[in-house]
Amino acid sequence: MLLHTGYGVRYMSDLKYPDFKEIEASLMRPKSWWAVATVLPLLRPFLYIYMRFTPLPAWVLTLSSFFSGVYSAWEFLNCRFVTGALLFQLSFFLDCADGAVARLKKKTSDYWGYIDFMLDRFRFFFMVTGLALGTFNIFTGMLFLFLGFLYFLPWKFIDRIREKKKPGEYFRYPIDVEAQALAFFIFPILRKVNMGFIAGSGLLFFDFLLFSWYYFKLLRSKKQ
Repeated sequence: MLLHTGYGVRYMSDLKYPDFKEIEASLMRPKSWWAVATVLPLLRPFLYIYMRFTPLPAWVLTLSSFFSGVYSAWEFLNCRFVTGALLFQLSFFLDCADGAVARLKKKTSDYWGYIDFMLDRFRFFFMVTGLALGTFNIFTGMLFLFLGFLYFLPWKFIDRIREKKKPGEYFRYPIDVEAQALAFFIFPILRKVNMGFIAGSGLLFFDFLLFSWYYFKLLRSKKQ
């Protein structure tokens, strides 16, 4: 099959597409429990198809992830819990895919990395607010929101933990991804939104203490 480009004609067989080994290498490490259980089995074939049949850049997935999260917040606000939970999962799936696509296309940048990080924070805010207002769980919702942003204070340190781990390893403990899965997916489907906020808040607080302790321990070892 011929492919017409601005630089002449090439055969499709001449194009280099990533294989599954390269796709596996592009995935974020370490991996969260929720991603391993619910995202990666579908993400690998998705990336294989995406890289072969679409020319779309990674930022398309970044924006799609954000707007899926905003739509999920709207569904939560209107107490459509199953739809909101499924849209949260779609948003998380696309959020996992955008970085992998950027790495496979060799188009990673600090600029889009920062945009992705900030959009994730805004998406988190909208989803907590929508779910809290829609179900009148204001106190537990705002507690979850506060702990969610408190958790991200040592976020640079989290990256340092990732750098210390070998490729292919996953977190030995649940992180913010699992807290969001509790609050935005599992408990809303069970129609136990308040319990989801409480469980997610407890997990975020545990993670914050864990990361903070490990961070100060690292600082002390540097001084010595």
